[in-house]
Amino acid sequence: MADTPADLALPAESPAQIDFFRSVYDPDLDFRKLASEATYFTRGFRLVEKDDLIGVPHVIISVTYREGYVTETGIKGDYVSVEAVTADAATLDSPQVKSMTDSRELAVYPNEAVVYNDGGKGIRRSLTELFTRMGLVNPGYATQQDENPADRPFSLWVSGEDAATSGIIADANGEKFRYVAMRGLRKSDYDSPYGPATTFYFA
Repeated sequence: MADTPADLALPAESPAQIDFFRSVYDPDLDFRKLASEATYFTRGFRLVEKDDLIGVPHVIISVTYREGYVTETGIKGDYVSVEAVTADAATLDSPQVKSMTDSRELAVYPNEAVVYNDGGKGIRRSLTELFTRMGLVNPGYATQQDENPADRPFSLWVSGEDAATSGIIADANGEKFRYVAMRGLRKSDYDSPYGPATTFYFA
């Protein structure tokens, strides 16, 4: 049976439709094309949740202590803002990292500059202990048996408050601060006197 004109007919876009698509997409303004031509870039860090970095390798390049809430004892607490860069695409795609992330769809890009906050006895404590060993801060000695001086707010430190609140980006010799969290973060869920709680640690 011969094809009829109706069988051969193809839907045609009207001039109005063509003009509409041209206004939506301009190949000269393609994002990847423009990005490849760029010579200036922002130095922004995207705020992410710590859950986004569970099992995700990253390198910490800056740590800044910031004022937090006043505690029940009337002491102003604090937290750390951690600036970091996630692993490259090949590392994130490796079997070893996929096993740490349970092959989940990641919320971060490869080599992405991110920032996350922590005020608990996990990440903040570990970093404060590290900076104490490096001689950058001195939170003082424990005043009771179960106290960890690294948990003390910077307002109560013996020294190092200025460096901590300005942002620690180098060691005592001026070398750039680079702290590799090769296994990313992990978290511990538990019951506290105030209800369910979570503490994040370096894995």
